[in-house]
Amino acid sequence: MSYLKLLEVLDHNSMNGLSNLLKKEFPTFFENINHGDFQKWSCVVNELPSVSSSTIDLNRGNIVIGKKSDCSNSERKLIKKQLKQLMPWRKGPYSLFGIYINSEWRSDMKWIRLQDDIKPLKNKLVLDVGCGNGYYGWRMLGREAKYVVGIDPSLLFYNQFSAIKKYTSNCNIDFIPWGIDELPDAGLFFDTVFSMGVIYHRRDPIEHLKKLAKCLKTNGEIIIESLVIDSHNLDVLIPKERYAKMKNVW
Repeated sequence: MSYLKLLEVLDHNSMNGLSNLLKKEFPTFFENINHGDFQKWSCVVNELPSVSSSTIDLNRGNIVIGKKSDCSNSERKLIKKQLKQLMPWRKGPYSLFGIYINSEWRSDMKWIRLQDDIKPLKNKLVLDVGCGNGYYGWRMLGREAKYVVGIDPSLLFYNQFSAIKKYTSNCNIDFIPWGIDELPDAGLFFDTVFSMGVIYHRRDPIEHLKKLAKCLKTNGEIIIESLVIDSHNLDVLIPKERYAKMKNVW
């Protein structure tokens, strides 16, 4: 995946710290990955057939990319086979050339509850922390965000995103396979920062909030989605053990 377009956006918006870090790290970043499945997943993405998408609808619950008629039956069978090798798809759903990608989580339902309660994203630079396979990033583009940068350390999610991006190459969205701690501590000026389903997994949620704030420009907006107590009181629960089979829940 080329980051040339992203680097131009970062440099143009005075985010030279992140731009310089990417220029330094990414020429050899993927060569040094030791994850046992990364090469397999990368090959899966590389072997997807080259097909042009006649339509892209980022405002549908199941994000629509291409139509069934855009590719031959053999191409569709190959696409479906490759997508299955990237399972599980946690966030979604998607529809790729008529192939419905069911997801473990109905991310579209969360987005519907959220989209009208935040500031407009039109012409905004957006950072999506813990972006998963990028589902919400595509929905943000559907709300006319200027550019979306998703970060997530999961290499499976990175390859799922790459599979979708292969058929939407002109869209202003990129995925950096890093966690938030890999970002520089200064010089970031995003208009809107999302952290959805992340804070309750952090060992130090307060530090997470501080890091999010460092990514934001003056008068920007942070969107945090988390587990909540059904109460009007300002209570905070910190379970000593796992909650809902999850560790580090805050």
